[in-house]
Parts: sequence; C-alpha cells; structure tokens
Amino acid sequence: MVDAATFRAAETVPAIPQLLTALTQLIPVAVEFQERRIDRNRFAQIIGHDTAVVDALVEHGFPHEICDRSQTFEYCDAVNLALHARLGCSIPETAESVMLRYAGAPSATWVGPARWRVGWKITAARGSELEIRMPDASVWGGANLSLEVDGVPGPPGGAVRAAGGTDVLVAAEVRTQGQAMTVRSPLVRGWYDRVLADLAEGALVYQWMPARLQRDPEAFLSRGTLDCVATSLLIARWAAAAGVEARTRRGVVLGLMGVEHTWTEVRDIDGHFKPLDPIFAHLVSRKGADAGEFTEFCAGSVPNRFLPFRIAAAEPIVKSSDESMTVAVSATRVSEDR
Repeated sequence: MVDAATFRAAETVPAIPQLLTALTQLIPVAVEFQERRIDRNRFAQIIGHDTAVVDALVEHGFPHEICDRSQTFEYCDAVNLALHARLGCSIPETAESVMLRYAGAPSATWVGPARWRVGWKITAARGSELEIRMPDASVWGGANLSLEVDGVPGPPGGAVRAAGGTDVLVAAEVRTQGQAMTVRSPLVRGWYDRVLADLAEGALVYQWMPARLQRDPEAFLSRGTLDCVATSLLIARWAAAAGVEARTRRGVVLGLMGVEHTWTEVRDIDGHFKPLDPIFAHLVSRKGADAGEFTEFCAGSVPNRFLPFRIAAAEPIVKSSDESMTVAVSATRVSEDR
C-alpha cells in the first residue's frame, strides 16, 4: 500500500487523468490467458513514469497480483494502458511511431526495391534449445543477399537450431521489394473494410494480446479485442468459410528498429495472393492524419519495409525452451550504390 503523501504527489502528475481514463478503456487479459508478468519497476518503465504513478494506478483499481509480498502485473495490460492513454512518452507508443513512420512519407517510397542489413540478438538461458527461422525476401520478389547465424550461412525460409547460454547473433542482408496492388474481389475487400469499420466504431478494440488469446477467435471476439495476429487468423477464417484460398504470414517491419508483424494473404479473383493489413491502416488513421492513401495501400499491397518469413501468423520466429528468452532486432537501410 502506497503511503498517503506519495499517493497525493502521484495524483498531481499531469498524466494521471489520461491514465485513469485509459484504465476505464482497458480490457484486461483474463487470468486463463495470462502468460507474462512484470514487476512495478518494469511497469513504470513501460508507461514512462515512476513507480509512484504505478501505485496510484493500483489504488484506482489497475489489475495486479501479490507474489512474495510484491505486486506483479500482466505485461499486455501495462502495454495497453500506455497505448490507450496516448501520453507520448511510453515505450509502446515510441515503438509504434517508429514502426509506422514510413506511412508519412510519399507513397512512391513505399514500393520498389530497398536494401537492408538486419540483425537479431537472441538471449536465452544456458541449456535451453532454440529453433530460429530465417527470413526469405524472395517471397514478395526480393532477394536474400546473405543470411548467417553466428557466422554460419542459414537457409532462406528454413530453420537453424542453436543453444542458449551465450547470445546468438543472426545477420541478414536482403533486398525487399514493395508492390502496389489492388484487391478486385468485393468479397475480399469487404473483409478488410469490416475490420476497419469495427475498429473505428469501437465494436472491436486494438490491444496487445498473449499468444494463447491471439489463437482463440471465440475468446478474443467475445472480449472485443484484436491485434495483428488475431486479425490475420480471423480473416483467414472468413476466407475458409467462403471457400477462398488464404494464408497468414509473419514478418518483420524494418526501420530504425525491427518489429514483428503479421497479415493475411488472400487469393484474389485475378489469381494473385494479396495482403490484407487493416491493423496498420487503423493504427495510422487513429493518429488523426489523412490516412486515405495508406488505407488503400494496406488493402492488397506489399511495402518494401516488410521482410517476410515462410511461417504462419501464429508461429514464432524463434522457438525456445526458455520462457524468459529475449530477442532484439535492429535494421539499417543500405545504399544500393556500393
């Protein structure tokens, strides 16, 4: 329990009203789906404030548990509170802003070739086993220039096994290829528009979700929440019910950092697979900018910021027997004039 003086001081922090409003909007992760818990220090880092603000949030009813006399919080709940509050100083907002920065550039820069150096640093406990999937830029017309795990070449789109205990370093140089395409099927385009409308009207809410919840359509729909994985699986489910061929894909959005993302690829009436990415369209539009061109682009096109993997949306890029494993991704755009 926070002392009264500290509580009163925290209550005067300018961000408190926004955080308390966000708390009323938060849809907490149900206990049966919770996977990762954090302490109050990590919670404070995520929202960009000190622990006194965390204590004030607890006093106002933020979900928590007591473990060994210490408060713990569900990781996604902390992230979602920050995203709902829109404070401008939280870690999730910064990551989202960096990931979507390219949407504010001229649309001509979204397509065509782009050359990248990408690195993964995977940290896992000694004795743990890792299965690392390799990217494959050729999926959407790009090229794999080099792929290595700890200096040893890896197969594009394949898997490499490694052991924890020391950092495992994955290095790739790729040329991605952005393509502008338009969905011709009214049925397929309708699925895209349906998700966007539900998010815009509040029938569904964008929130981060643990993996078990992402993979359970009945559960996430009953709670009224979606993220990119859940959306990918939902559209694929609609496609299957309609007899339309579809597949989901995981990849990494490249920029100042690399962020994992998923979408659905649906076979259009012209015979070509085309990606549907209503989540990115929604995230850009809710920033208040004129997102009309980007919304159209996300309905069928491939940005040159997307590095694809040959795995489905619900599959991880790195599998590990160590639940505390961390993966840090870096990306740098490289000039073609070398």
